[in-house]
Amino acid sequence: MARFSLNDTQWLTQASFEPAAARRRQFGRAALACALLATAGLVVAARAGFLDEQVSPVARLAQAQVEVERLSTELERANTELEMERATRAELQRHADELGERVAKLTQQIEFLSSRGTMAGNR
Repeated sequence: MARFSLNDTQWLTQASFEPAAARRRQFGRAALACALLATAGLVVAARAGFLDEQVSPVARLAQAQVEVERLSTELERANTELEMERATRAELQRHADELGERVAKLTQQIEFLSSRGTMAGNR
């Protein structure tokens, strides 16, 4: 067994020790104070309306409805633009087909006139 010296004994007699119950009480008080501060902070935030926007399902539903309306309007606009683009494309295709037919007729006329010119030149 280890022997204690005179210095060890003096240290033990001079040191101040707190009973464990006193330390637990201090911890309990500190925990209670933190809980009260947190509760007070939540009450202040709730009264200021910060939590309503963050937590309230009604507020989130209202925001979602506004977003749905905005997106619906945007979708309707995009669909209208798409229909206009399709109609424009169809009109351009119809015009291109007409021009192609006209080119074919003019080509036939040129060929006919060219063939008549070469026949007349042969006589």
